[in-house]
Parts: sequence; C-alpha cells; structure tokens
Amino acid sequence: MARLGAYLVILSVSTALLAIGISVYALVTPYRELSLIRRGNSAAAYSLGGGALGLMVAVASAAANSAGVRGMLAWAAIALVVQLGLHGITGLALSDQNEAVAANRVGAGIFLGAVSLAVGLVNAACLA
Repeated sequence: MARLGAYLVILSVSTALLAIGISVYALVTPYRELSLIRRGNSAAAYSLGGGALGLMVAVASAAANSAGVRGMLAWAAIALVVQLGLHGITGLALSDQNEAVAANRVGAGIFLGAVSLAVGLVNAACLA
C-alpha cells in the first residue's frame, strides 16, 4: 500500500507539471493555441498536442529515473526548461511555421508537433 501512496504523489506531481508546462508553452508561442483549437484549427491542435507529448515524455523519464519527488521535480523542471527553450529556438528559426499554424496549415502544425515530440524523446533519453 505504501507504493500506492508514492504512485499517487508522482502522478499528481506529473499532472501538475503537465499543466504548468502546457501553460508556459502556450504563453511562449506567438499564437493562442487553445483559442485556435476552439475555432477548429487542426494545425494548432497538432502543434500543441506534440508539445504536450514531448513535455510528458521528458516528465515521465524524470519520474522513472529519480529516487524521490524532489529529484523528479528538479529533473522535470530542467527537462521542461530545455523543452520550452528548444521550442522557442525552433519558432525563431522557422518563424514562417508559426504563421502557418495560425493560418491552419496542417503540415506546419504536424511538423512543429513532431519536432516537439522528437526533442522530448531525446530530452527523456538524456535523463535516463
């Protein structure tokens, strides 16, 4: 039963980190994903979905490879900063992709989402 308590703590912390990560992710992008998604913008959904997956892969790796909640929080925070930083760099390097997402060009959303997921996978592997 003690493991159930630890599981619930890690699950709660991971969920909170996802919410924080997605919130910050949405703030650093030049467009408002949730607003665009509510209006049916598929490109924004792919971009934000890939970003969420990339963030959670890194957080999951931090949870799996840390001895306790403090270590998990530290590594997850580092992973989130790296993930968001690399997303920002991608946005600067491919500024036309950001405009394309806002214009609902699905290919751009899929590409940005895939880049976020790829960065998350590499980020997660480095945490192992």
